[in-house]
Formats: sequence, C-alpha cells, structure tokens
Amino acid sequence: MTSILVAEDEPGLRETLCEVLVGRGYEVVTASNGHEALRALDAQEFDLVFSDTAMPGPHGEEVLRTSKLVAPDTEVVVASVSGEHGTAHDWVSRGAFDLLRKPYTIVELLSTLDRALERRNLRAASALYQASRVILDTREPALLPEVIVGVALKAMNADDVVLMLPGHDDKLYPACSRALTETIRDVVHESIGDFITSRGPMLRVPIIETRPNVQSCIIYPMCAGERLIGVLGISRVVNQRPFRRLDLEKAAVLASQILLALENMRLVRQAIAAERLATVGQVATSIAHEVNNPIAYVLASQAHLREQLGHVVQLCSMISAGADGTELRAAFVRAGGNSLVEDLVQAAEDVREGAERVRDLVRDTRSLAAQEDRGAFDINEAIRSALRVVAAELRHKAVITTKLSEGLRVSGCVGRISQVFVNLLVNAGEAFGNGPNNSIVITSQKIGCHVVVTVRDNGPGIDGNALPRVFESFFTTKSTPTATGLGLPISRDIVRSHGGEISVESEPGRGAVFSIVLPMTTRSREQPATTPPPPVANVERPLRIMFVDDEPNILRSYSRVFGKTHDIVLAQDGLQALTALEANADFDLIVCDLSMPTMSGMELFSVIGERYPRLVDRVVFATGGATQRDIEEFLSSITNLVLEKPFDMKVLRELIADVQRVS
Repeated sequence: MTSILVAEDEPGLRETLCEVLVGRGYEVVTASNGHEALRALDAQEFDLVFSDTAMPGPHGEEVLRTSKLVAPDTEVVVASVSGEHGTAHDWVSRGAFDLLRKPYTIVELLSTLDRALERRNLRAASALYQASRVILDTREPALLPEVIVGVALKAMNADDVVLMLPGHDDKLYPACSRALTETIRDVVHESIGDFITSRGPMLRVPIIETRPNVQSCIIYPMCAGERLIGVLGISRVVNQRPFRRLDLEKAAVLASQILLALENMRLVRQAIAAERLATVGQVATSIAHEVNNPIAYVLASQAHLREQLGHVVQLCSMISAGADGTELRAAFVRAGGNSLVEDLVQAAEDVREGAERVRDLVRDTRSLAAQEDRGAFDINEAIRSALRVVAAELRHKAVITTKLSEGLRVSGCVGRISQVFVNLLVNAGEAFGNGPNNSIVITSQKIGCHVVVTVRDNGPGIDGNALPRVFESFFTTKSTPTATGLGLPISRDIVRSHGGEISVESEPGRGAVFSIVLPMTTRSREQPATTPPPPVANVERPLRIMFVDDEPNILRSYSRVFGKTHDIVLAQDGLQALTALEANADFDLIVCDLSMPTMSGMELFSVIGERYPRLVDRVVFATGGATQRDIEEFLSSITNLVLEKPFDMKVLRELIADVQRVS
C-alpha cells in the first residue's frame, strides 16, 4: 500500500486531506507540526510527503531536507499561501516535486500527488531495470555473486546483503556478502544463518523479519520449481527504517532477475564443461594415437628386457655355482658382452621415456578437462600441452612451427588457457582439409607488460561477413552436426577471465591470425601450503614406513625400492592399515593412497586423527588424480604433502631422506 505523510498544522484541512487520501486507498500518517513530521520520517519510509511550508516548529523546508536525506526516493509536494516562502522554481531546486498554492482544489491536489507518485514509480522501475541489466550483463560466473550483492546493497538501501547458495551437500553457504562493517556482517550472518537453519526445507516464501541485533531483514528464497537456487538476505542495521511491503515487491523484481542470472550461469557452466569435454572427445583419436605409440615401444622394450635378462640370470647362476673368471668371461661374451649392458640400459631408458610421455599426455588431458587450478605458469607450458594433445590430429594436416620466447609467466589456470590453444589448433586443422603445404606458426613474446601469443595459419581464411561474428555464442561456419559455435566464445571468455583479450585478423584465401594478449606476472607457480612430515632424530637407523595402496603392483614397487633399507609395512586398504596401527603405531612415515575400496585414505586419515593424533603430520598422500569433489574438498582442507601419481621414486627417496634429517 502506498504510504503518504501529511504534515499540516490546520486541523480541519488535515482531517479533510486524510479522509480524501484514505478514500483513495492510501496509507496516511498525519503530523500537526514540524516536530511530529520529523519524528514520522525518522520512524518509517514514505512514498510521498505532502507538507505545509509554514508550521509550528521546523518549517516545510526542514521537512523537505530531512526527507531527502533519509529517503532520497521519497517525493515531496509542498503547499503554501500565494506569495510566501518562495516560488515553485525555488522549491523544485531544493528537491521538491512541486509547489501547490493555497487555496487549492481537491482535483489539483490529487492530480499533483498522482504525478509525483508516478514519477517515483518510474524512478524505481528504472533503477531496477538498470540493476537487472548490470546483473544480466555479467558474463563471468565467478564475478556474478559479487555483482549481485553490490547491486542489491545499493538498490535496497541496505546495510548488509548476503547471497547464500547451496553447496555440494545442499546446505546453504554465503557465496558473497558486503556490509558497512565486519561487525555488522558477522551479526547479520549469524542471525540469518540461525533463521534459515530453523526453517530448513520450509524456506520457500519471502518474508520481512526483525532479528536479534538487526533492525529489519528481508529473507528472499529463490526457487526454480521445487529446487532452491539460493537465498538473498537484505538487512538494515544502522538504518533504523524497517522494510515495508513495497520493499518486498522491489526485492521480488530484483530476485527474479538474480534467479534468471544464476540459472543462466548454471547453464553457461554446463556449456563450458560440455565444450571442454567435447574438445577432449574431439581429439580422443589423436590422444589414443599418442598414447599407443609410446605404449607400443614400452611393451617391445619390456619384452626385450625380459628376454635379455635371461643372460643375466644365467651369469648369476654361474656365479652362485662357483664358476671361475674364465668361464664367466666366456659366457659374458657369448651373451653379447658390453653391447648387452648397453642394450639393457637403452631398453630401460626407452621404457622410462615412453612412460613419461604417457604420463605427460594423461596430465595434459586431465588438465584440459579439469576445473580451476590457478597459479602462475609459463605460457609455453600451456602451448606445449595443447600441441601434445592435438599432435596426431594435425600431424598429417599441417607443419607446425613454434617460436617461443622464454620466461613468459602469466597467472591463472594452465588447463583453461591450454583449452584456448587446443580450440584454435583444432579449428585451423579443420579449416585446412587435406590440402598440401599447410602450416601453423605459433609465436610467444613479451610486449611491454604483456605476453602475446599468435596462432597463424595459411588456410582459407574467414569470410568478411563471418569475421565480426566469430566470437558470438552459437555462431558457426562449420557444417558438421557436432559444431556447437561455443569454442571461440568460450575461448574469449577464458582469456578475459585471465585479464586478457583475444582478437582475430583474416582475409579470404590468406589464412587467419589469432592473437592472445595476457598480463605478465613475475610470481612463481603457487604451490599449495603443505607441511612435510616432521624429521626424525636418528639419521642412522632405518625408518619404519607404512605404504597403503589398493594396487598390488604399486605396493611391490615400494617394497622393491625401499624394503631393503627400511622397515616397511604394506597395506592394501584402510582397514589393513588400521590393523597394522593397532599392532604397532610407531611409524615414522605413512604413504597413503586416497581412493581405495573398503576404507579410503580420507577415512583412514580421520581415524588416525582421532586415535593416533601424533601421526597426523606424518601422513603423505599419493593420488592418481581423481577429480571427485569430496577428494578436492578434502585436499583443500589439509596441509599434508600430496604426491601426484605417477611420481618418480626419486621424489619419494628425497622425502624419506628429509624425514631422516634432524631439523
């Protein structure tokens, strides 16, 4: 209901005005002097103030000034006897909507008030429209909660706004908040959190609440069908004016746009994830080829090693049987002599090199499909990763040349930037077709404070009509049914989210040049804060180490490498590890896999924390790169060292040596 404050010192006129306005359906509060008017303005917010200019106590000018100070959106109409207290222009310049000269008719009064209220409504609608535009124009999902909170804080004239979104456990957590002070924020969040927890699944209807230490609060749940998308909490703490029904209606308009933006961002995230996986799927054949090649010579080298090791076994048997040097030397020559040793070393090196190639390709692919993993990295790392992923896809289509400057570090997610290069390289390869003399040249260089990467091809180029639209979502010039028109738009958004820009130059028949510009950073790669196991006092004695892994071959590897120099215990799952701990918990180091049947490494770690707290810092985790969200959340909550499989045993040897050293 529209609320109007009538400030008039003449009783008969005041009563008449009240009767007329109430009859029009307005909520009316009256004041007989300036003091009462100011108290009313301090107590609540009005849509319109109609004030006499000359009243006992503070005059109409003070009522106007105070009204605009505490509620800038409130329209003020003043009335005065002709010739007194200035002209209409004077009052309008001070902030009034209009001046009515006494005596005025009811028709004049209602016409003026209707126009004033209409302007207020237009202003409110315009403000909400602008707020909605700001929210809906936000392209980067990570920035959306902050934009929503900032817009709502201003639009609702609030002291605190918090946007709460469901977590992976469907509980609500603050995604972003903004308050006048940290104290206000803490008070409001505790109060709103208690209320939301008490309502639980019944939280579906927006309400205006007065909470402890909170003057007034709008709690607005945003739902899509039966699904709770989020809750918007809008609070006034310092501002003493309570929210009204009109504020709730304003919040409803705002919440509808926020809900739309959140749902859009959800779809955008799904599209980005789908496009990322589609990119991996698109080059799956290439990836399989690049894996099969090294696997082929790894298996061949392994078979050769097994065959040639027969000669070594024979020599060992002769030594055990007591053969003399002449016999051993003759057998060694028959087996190939020094060439046997060189052959064995080369075969072992081929196995190592092939395994590392597969490891790097797996990491490249996983990085391409992964979510955010931000830090400082060399831009050439992302380029080379992309080239490894698409190598087989492009090897028979084009000659690829790289001209990469060293020391070009940027900040962000190497996997996402690598996806940009994969998209550009795959697009170039598809544009070539099967023609001869195709080439792609990739350069990276420093220009000023930026890293500039160009991907240049000599393909058919881009049509002039299509060129301005290549970064539009769902626009594609490809005729294949799998083309989504999202590759380049997503690439642009990725680059922009890293503070950079991507552009293209092309002429039909003369190829295309894509340029990526990113801000350069001097920071080193950010490593997660990890705590190495505490050192053990005696460096001479072997360590007592437990290795926990569900893969028998990995346990055998641990045993082969460390079993002769340390006292080791092997466990195939968390339950076996607990049995070993119950028998003797005196371990210097526990190397534990994360994903295991029966009892995972995370569950084992929790039990160790409860029963053997002194061992918590001695646990080192090994992971094959599982991307389950519970594992990601667990790893972000601990400071223990984490080794990513496959790791070089040299890394583990160095770790064990560190544990043996005294601080």
